[in-house]
Parts: sequence; C-alpha cells; structure tokens
Amino acid sequence: MAMPLPTGILAAEILILGLGVFSAFCSLRWLAAKSCAAGRGRRGPIAAACGMAILVFGVRLAIADGRVSWMPYLDQWEAEIGGLVAPLAHGTLTLHDLFAANNEHRIVLTRAFSLAVVELNGGWDNRAMVIGMFVLQSATTAWICALAWSALGFLRGSVVGLAAALPMFLICDWENIVSGFQDQFGFMVLGSVVAFSLAENASIRSLAGAGALIAALLLLGSMASGMLTAAVMAAICLLPVSGEPRNWKTAAGFFCACSAIAAFGWLARSPFPHVASMYAQSPGAWMSAFLAYAAWPLPPNSFGLACLWLPCCVLLVRSLGRRKPLPLSPFILGLGLWVLLQAGVLAWSRAGLSGLVSSRYTEVLALGFVANTAAFAVLSAPAAATGKARAALWAGFAVWLAAIASCEVRRSQTVYRPYFDAFRQHALEHEQRVGAFMRTGDASVIEGVEFPHIPYLANQILPLLRDPVVQPLLPGPLRRDLVRDRDSALLPSVRDGPLSFVAIRLLRSGRLFILLGLATLGAGWIAAHRAGVTKGIPGTAN
Repeated sequence: MAMPLPTGILAAEILILGLGVFSAFCSLRWLAAKSCAAGRGRRGPIAAACGMAILVFGVRLAIADGRVSWMPYLDQWEAEIGGLVAPLAHGTLTLHDLFAANNEHRIVLTRAFSLAVVELNGGWDNRAMVIGMFVLQSATTAWICALAWSALGFLRGSVVGLAAALPMFLICDWENIVSGFQDQFGFMVLGSVVAFSLAENASIRSLAGAGALIAALLLLGSMASGMLTAAVMAAICLLPVSGEPRNWKTAAGFFCACSAIAAFGWLARSPFPHVASMYAQSPGAWMSAFLAYAAWPLPPNSFGLACLWLPCCVLLVRSLGRRKPLPLSPFILGLGLWVLLQAGVLAWSRAGLSGLVSSRYTEVLALGFVANTAAFAVLSAPAAATGKARAALWAGFAVWLAAIASCEVRRSQTVYRPYFDAFRQHALEHEQRVGAFMRTGDASVIEGVEFPHIPYLANQILPLLRDPVVQPLLPGPLRRDLVRDRDSALLPSVRDGPLSFVAIRLLRSGRLFILLGLATLGAGWIAAHRAGVTKGIPGTAN
C-alpha cells in the first residue's frame, strides 16, 4: 500500500506536472498552427505522427518483451529505493531528497516520476518506469516527423522521419530499454527537441516562447547537461538577427531569459569527485573522446566527424545573413549544436568510457544523424538544383544515408547486441538471488558474489531488503517471495499494482501496436496527400 506524500513533495509534483502540461499545450498549439500552414488542414501530418508514435512504441515493446526485469538495477537501488522509497516508507521524505544530486546530476524529473509510480502503483516497479521511457521516445520521434512533414513535405520529411525512427528499431541504447532509471535521457531529449522547435523567432511574450522557456527550466531537473538546452535556445533566437538586425528587439528578451536559465543550471550543478578518474586528463584525451562521441556511429576519427557533420556545416554557411531562414534551419542547426555540445561534455566527463560509447548516450548522439539528414533534406530542395545536378545530389544523399544508417545497424548488432543478450542472463540471476534471500533470509546468496552477479553493492541492498517498513513498497515478486515459504496463505493477497499489471500486458502487446501504428501512419499519409500537405509550406521549395 502506498504511503501518503508529504505536503511539500506533493506540491512539487503538482507544480512539475502543471508546468509540463502547460509547456505541452503551448507546443501542440504551435505545431497545429504550423501544420495548417503546410496545407488546407492539420489532420494529415498530426495523424501520421500519431501513427509513427504508436509504431515506435510497439517496436520498443517488441524488443523489450521478455527482457525487462522488475528488479532495481545499479543506481536505482541508491537513488530510488534508498533515496525515495525508504524515506517515504519511514515518513522522512523531504524536498531535499527530491532535489538531491546523483553523481553530477539532479534527476528531479526521474525522481518525481518514480514517486508518482510508487503512489499510483502501490509499490515500485521498473517495468512501469520502462513503459514511461518508451512513451517519451515515441513522442520524440513523432514530434520530429510532424515537424519534418509540415516543413519539408512528404518525400523529404519522411527521410528525416526514418532517420529519427531508426535508433528506436535498433538496440544501440539497450540500457534505456531495460532500465526505467534512464528516463532522464528521455525527458532531456524530448524537451530539447520541442524547445528548439519553438525557439525560432520566439518572443518572450508569445505562447511558443513561454512553452520553450518552461521546457528549458524543467530540463534543469533532467541531468546536469540539461542546461545546454537553454544555452542552445539562446543561440537559435540569434540566427534571424544575423540576417535582419532589426529583429534584435524581439530576440533580446528571449535571449536573456535563456541565458539566465542556463546560468542557473551551471550554478546548480553538483561536482562529484568520485568519478574524476573518468575525466579527460589532457587535451589530447579530450579530443580523442570527442571524436568517439561526436562522430558516432561513424569511426572515431576526423574523417568520420567530417562525413557526418558536413550537411550541417553547409546549411550553417547558407543560413547566415539570410533575412528569411531556410525551412527548419534554426531547429536543425540548434539540434546539431546541442549534440556537439553534449559530445564535448561527455568527452570531458566520460573520456574513460569513450573506448566503448555507453549505450545510454547513443539516444542523444543518434540525433546528430537526424540533424544532418534534415540539413541534407533542406539543401536538396528542387530549387537548389535541376536536371542532372539534382539527380547527382539525390544519389549522393542516398549513398550518404545508406552509409551512416548501415554503420548504426552494424554497431547495434555487433557492438551492443552481446551486452543486451548478456544483461538478460544477469537480470535472471539477480531475480533468483534476491528472491532466494527474501524467502530464506540467507545473506550468503548476495554477499558471496559481486556485481554483475548481484544488481548492486551487497551492503546497499541488504539493509533495504531487511527493512520491514520498506518491504511493502518493494516490487510485487519480492513481496511474494517474502511470504511464499513463511505463510503461503497470504500469497493470493500479494498482487502487482495497477501500473505493473498494465506494464506486463503492454510488454506482451508489441505486435498489436506495430500493426495499429502502421495503419494509422498509412491513414495519415493518405489524409495529408488529399489535403495537399505533402507539398510543404507554401512559398518554400520542395
């Protein structure tokens, strides 16, 4: 049974939810207006984007089926079970626990979501957290697709949409598939993509500007690098000023607000010296790591970096000084700059991991391919070339797309697949060992081995499992193991919470969502074609 939230925590949760809902309202209203500008209606792109969201959600479910454990894993024990569930059970939970640092990060959104799951579900469950992560990923892909279809038309917009959807069909980000704790990446990516869309020509007094600023503020609670979103938004709003200096009055207020949010994020960061061994120890080490992160999924060298980022560089040159920006160019350049800044931060703070780019980071790094695909799509407009030149441009575009996509697929299968498969075996062992302890009380099944045979440090796990006040909020399978051999008559009364029930069935329904997504996507495309949306925004080349 869930414990009542303290008043301060409940108020913070309501405030975060309210700000998120308002930002979403502003964003959807802006997107609907943009879709209308692409044709005689808005139903086509929006319906197709919904279809893409359902399709991606179904694919993620199908990949995760049978591989997602209810068991807390690594940081979930300390940050969620020990940092939230235990204080909640003992009645000592405060706002400090919600805003406390986790390594260098203040994962307020992840903790707020975890508390919501505990309250609504009656207990903690990783499976419910994972479903939330899939929703965030699906929404991100759908937003990029809707934006591309509205601005670039059906053909070129679909190429961008496929680049955005490709990582969702692979397992490069396998850690984000199996652990709900990684939803911090999901929050940051979705919020950043939406905020960059709204930042173009945004005024601090407009609904779009308000939605973007609130999203940037909320993202300070996603991870330490969430402050980069506000910094990039400040850069985006300056792009129109480069071509029309008279726009500076509109941009000045928005620029100052973005800069203030970024500065606040910098001041609120949490230094964590315990991971200093992973920091870059020299400029050469930083550059080597930067190439590994920024060129992903291409080889980690200067040639790979140049091949991946050439379209954005060309688009930047063509955009500077223009009175009217090219379609989507502020969003594309902002997204590209954000990915490069994230790669630079990772190169400094996680240089020691650059030999194998950790799977959880690939959700961010994969957007570099999306940004450059969108840049190529804008540059390949029919007005840019005719006849043989246009055919040669599209042929080069196709070769470039195929080369980078094949590298991403190859990495998924050869680099990350073995880890994904091995994790399931480790998770099963974790469930067996922790379950055996709950049934028998024999601590040797946990103390006798180390990670990865147990999900975290034994001295962190055992006190939480032994605590009779915390036990009622543990995952359902652990609560059943607790009474299985001691009082089997209680087994029927120990049930999974409603969110766990839904998550279990959703994880088995991937194929159904894939079919539903394909049908909705097809219907949306047909509606867009009939409404003339496939021709792009009036007045732009397509």
